[in-house]
Amino acid sequence: YKYTKVIGGKQPENIRNLNRGDWVSSLDNYEYWDCIEFRNPISIFQFLPEDLHERIIKSFGVKIHYLTTENYNCVFEEFRKPIQYKLNIPFHVKNIIEDKYTDCKIFATVTDITKSKNDFFTCQVLYPSNGELPSLIIHRVQNSVEIFKRRECKLKIGWMVIGYYRDFNFDFNTQINILKNDFNTLIEYDSKVPICLGIP
Repeated sequence: YKYTKVIGGKQPENIRNLNRGDWVSSLDNYEYWDCIEFRNPISIFQFLPEDLHERIIKSFGVKIHYLTTENYNCVFEEFRKPIQYKLNIPFHVKNIIEDKYTDCKIFATVTDITKSKNDFFTCQVLYPSNGELPSLIIHRVQNSVEIFKRRECKLKIGWMVIGYYRDFNFDFNTQINILKNDFNTLIEYDSKVPICLGIP
């Protein structure tokens, strides 16, 4: 046999002159033992109290759990009436969103494939209080000078799911910071100016 490495036991001065009998005998001394495989390893973090476990997870920030783009053909029939779009959320992403520890947020943007110069689109992420999955509310913002016209649109929707890690498999190559503000009061606005919320 040709040996390239000896794991455990007393290490020979030259691996080419390995005496197998002496090496096997050296294993009687536990000081020469070494690990050759892990079976069903358990992370040391799993033994931490839940609050400390959560603090450590959050100290590493958030990650992008899912990122995709979708094409959507729709028709805007009425002035200032948005369209609700149900996101095509894969099953494994659904589990991540429903996991309270990840505290997921969805970011989305909508663009018009036809590149119309007369209007553009914004979107809001709707989180239903009844436990249903999030969806998008898409607004068509048209030039206020023009008369509203029914229009068939070809939209490209890009969206991502961002949240805390679910385990301790960290990716330190990507760092993301999210600034979060919760508003519980109604926002006063000038009705002459069209509402434009979201990411254009």
